[in-house]
Amino acid sequence: MKGIALEIFNRYFNITNFLQQSTFSHFTARCLFSITLIAVEMILLSIRFDTASFQEISHPLYDLFGYSGWLLRFAIGAFGAAVIFMVPRWQVIHSIIAGYFQNPSRWLWLLPHLTTCVLFYYLTAALFEDIPKTFPIDPSNIYIFGVAWLLSGLVAFVSLLLVIANNIFWIKLFSSEYKTIAISAIAGLLVQGIGLLSALAWKPLADITFGLSSQVLSFFFDPIFSDPVKHILGTKDFRVEISSQCSGYEGMGLIAVFVGLYLWIFRHQLRFPQALLLFPFGITTMWLLNVMRIVALISIGNEISPDIAVGGFHSNAGWIAFVLLSVSLIFLCQKIAYFNNRKQKIKPNNNISKATPLLMPFIILLATILVTAAFSAKFDWLYPIKVIVAVITLWYFRSKYQPYLTKPSVQSILIGSIVFVLWLLLVPTSQSVDQQFADTLFSQNVIIAYGWLFFRFIGASLTVPVIEELAFRGYIIAKLVDVRFERVTPGQFTWFSFLGSSILFGALHGNWLAGILAGMLYAYALYQRKALIDAVFAHMITNMMLSFYVVYTEHWSLW
Repeated sequence: MKGIALEIFNRYFNITNFLQQSTFSHFTARCLFSITLIAVEMILLSIRFDTASFQEISHPLYDLFGYSGWLLRFAIGAFGAAVIFMVPRWQVIHSIIAGYFQNPSRWLWLLPHLTTCVLFYYLTAALFEDIPKTFPIDPSNIYIFGVAWLLSGLVAFVSLLLVIANNIFWIKLFSSEYKTIAISAIAGLLVQGIGLLSALAWKPLADITFGLSSQVLSFFFDPIFSDPVKHILGTKDFRVEISSQCSGYEGMGLIAVFVGLYLWIFRHQLRFPQALLLFPFGITTMWLLNVMRIVALISIGNEISPDIAVGGFHSNAGWIAFVLLSVSLIFLCQKIAYFNNRKQKIKPNNNISKATPLLMPFIILLATILVTAAFSAKFDWLYPIKVIVAVITLWYFRSKYQPYLTKPSVQSILIGSIVFVLWLLLVPTSQSVDQQFADTLFSQNVIIAYGWLFFRFIGASLTVPVIEELAFRGYIIAKLVDVRFERVTPGQFTWFSFLGSSILFGALHGNWLAGILAGMLYAYALYQRKALIDAVFAHMITNMMLSFYVVYTEHWSLW
């Protein structure tokens, strides 16, 4: 009996034994935890301290401190490049470093990390705020504080790495991937260089964009109002300022990154150097689409509604152009032999056919939201279109959902109710938003107002829960278990898939904490019976209860 009790204690309460049984999913969880921790720490530092506080100080050490922001941006760019470059080789990397991260003592390094972070914060306050106020000061003290600042930052970073894995792991990783790390560092430098060049070329491109927009607009309106000095363009009744940010740099940068990732991931299926032509073609096309966006914005403001033009259309038209161009470039590569390596036979991917009914309703819903938002002003009057499109999409794939159509459990009702209570506790209401919503909706004809509410209720309670659960608990949670997700047993648990899918679900919603907790509980509903219908039904219960609550209390801001 004593032996059984001891075994139970060791299994469920001894943390060291638990961590000794650590698997790759625990290693991934440590990585995610460490990245989140350092991101929070960097945000706290960047909010509190700014190198502008000592830009007027003439001192060699403070001249170096002035590059700290540049160094942080370089590190972020290099880290992002390393992740992109290492993903295709992850199986090879994992075979080299496997076994070196399974060490229960890793969490012990968290205490020295937090301790040195506190010291680093104190020294940063001294160097960035206290010393500049009392300057001039003994130079030797500045160097002492500066060296201590650098050492504490280095120790904090190294101790965080040791939380993830031991030193042998990092040595093995560097020795096997030193070329990739070097290329990533170069990519980080290029990102900084491109940013500098963009800043220098910002004004000339803005002038060119303004000039071409004026020429195109003159084909549709006569006369037009054009002020090249102040960059104000429009018609007699509607004018906008074409700022430097409207020159198209963001879209051009996004399409350059997208093309780069696409070429790298599908490099074995594409022909080089022909595929490199996608860079100038995509960037130029994106810039021309931005010109057309400006012309369309002015046309909508003049002919239809200024609110729609400067509201939804201004915010979403750029993203619509980016998505359409990205899809077109992919189609171009796949269909034109000049870009595609036809000699290499591409094996059919069964994942695509199985993934399509799970993901396509979600993708179509997002596309519909993007388009309707572009033609909405302050109120989403086009919401019924989203519901109609969602119903049509689900009906089209109805035969694919037969395996999921089982009887939901009673427990899913309880889970949905718990999420509803959590949502009310964590998501604040806004009296001003409630009032504005009510004034706008009920100022319309009663049939229009209550017709809109009917579609809003159907969308929130039925179509949205089904579509989101198909995507997150049907596809994403399995995809995070295994790349070939069709091999995953429904409801198979790993920490990485559980946390990853819940965090992504939270990111989709405005209140991320409530969204993450809701995602976790819906995943729990899935795990209980290994049945997707339970997650769907729990989500429906939550949204249905929330919809009744919103209508009854008139807290419209919760929608």
